[in-house]
Amino acid sequence: MIVIKDGELIRSGIGLKTWYNFMSSTVAKFPSSVSRVTFSANQTSQEMQGIEITGVVMWSVNRLEDGPYRFYKYAGQDIQAANENLR
Repeated sequence: MIVIKDGELIRSGIGLKTWYNFMSSTVAKFPSSVSRVTFSANQTSQEMQGIEITGVVMWSVNRLEDGPYRFYKYAGQDIQAANENLR
């Protein structure tokens, strides 16, 4: 969970319990689990041979310092949007 006030990060943490003013602060949740994204790419080589590459990316939100806040600014609370951007 992260607490934001006036566009600045106040607190963040996993399992965070805190008091906040709902009139002036924003609270957002971020995923603390590891996400898995698979991708593939097709290309034709100079010799006119088809090449297909498949891969897997495993990622999670950086929990240190302002990592959750940067994730919130980038993807909001939509983990699927973040996965699509990585794909």
